[in-house]
Amino acid sequence: LDQMQICNSLLVELTIETPKAIELIKTRAVVADDYSIAKRTIGIYPLTSLFFMSGIKKLHQETRKRFYVPINERVQKGNYLLYQVSGSDSNITKLDPKEILSSSADNPLGIPEPGSSELNKLFEYYAPVWEIETENNYDLPGIPYLQGNEVRINTQQHVTYTYHSFIRFYKGIQLQLNYVIWFPSRPLTGVFDLLGGHLDGITWRITLSSDGDVLFYDTIHNCGCYHIVFPNEQFHKIKESSELTEPVLVPVSAPDIKDGQRLVITLDSGTHYLSYIRAITLNEIDKQYILEEYSHLKLLSSNTQGIRTKSMFDKDGLVPGTERKERWLFWPMGIDEPGAMRQRGKHAIAFVGRRHFDDPFIFEKNFIYNNKQ
Repeated sequence: LDQMQICNSLLVELTIETPKAIELIKTRAVVADDYSIAKRTIGIYPLTSLFFMSGIKKLHQETRKRFYVPINERVQKGNYLLYQVSGSDSNITKLDPKEILSSSADNPLGIPEPGSSELNKLFEYYAPVWEIETENNYDLPGIPYLQGNEVRINTQQHVTYTYHSFIRFYKGIQLQLNYVIWFPSRPLTGVFDLLGGHLDGITWRITLSSDGDVLFYDTIHNCGCYHIVFPNEQFHKIKESSELTEPVLVPVSAPDIKDGQRLVITLDSGTHYLSYIRAITLNEIDKQYILEEYSHLKLLSSNTQGIRTKSMFDKDGLVPGTERKERWLFWPMGIDEPGAMRQRGKHAIAFVGRRHFDDPFIFEKNFIYNNKQ
């Protein structure tokens, strides 16, 4: 093992000292995207994308409208239940995120790399309150488990899965906190419902500055659809360079969160569309959830034996059995199994154009400081 480490160090040194080797690495170090050129070619993408763009613009208009209707003025399908992270009250005012982030970035690359203990504290500190309109069991977040070969959701226990990621933003590397929940289904509304099916879920992401301030909130469904961004008020969206690129949806700016407050994320019943965000001081909550590492999804337990045996995801990063009927109409956009639930790192988030949730430059490409032209 020692000899291998020595050889590895020598190889790295030789590579760094060889300009041609560096250039070769740069040309080959390309991450394959999640769009199929073959499907787009067969599906006459230049033409069919025009029809999709029309539908996308309509969806964006409807989404913006939802954010301007207060909760108490809505027609409700069910009661709104509040889920807060367990044990958060005693820690929310004690943590200094700036200290953790600045000290953890004290390395040659300036990458904020908190230890596991500090990272867990950050996850708890910024954990959102889920406000879920609840009509039936399909609106209860829970724990994925295996029943035979099928993934089911145990709604008796409420869990939010977490993982961290990084992004480049104006020459700095920023830490991102990701929160993921799973629902038993998005219920079908009829025979011709293209979007409903087995399992549903939401990913909520927080991008932090080195001072611990929130730069951006953004969210997707766990299929990669419905990407919405809530920027800090110091940023504004750059106009898309082409009419043939799906615009980034920004319905409202991120709310200002004062000491002792939590961010509340409101989800609609059934569709689980995110329809409202606000900051409030919580007096009473309905339920609590615990935080677990996202990696636990790679080894689910059986409902009969309780032994972790199998990943939630197949070799392509999809959740088997979560296919949607939309795939028969949406395939010309080049995305494999559109509507199916996916593993992190496999989320194409635009039907028209190309955009990925884990693109390290996603915000730098689409947002600019207000004092810059």
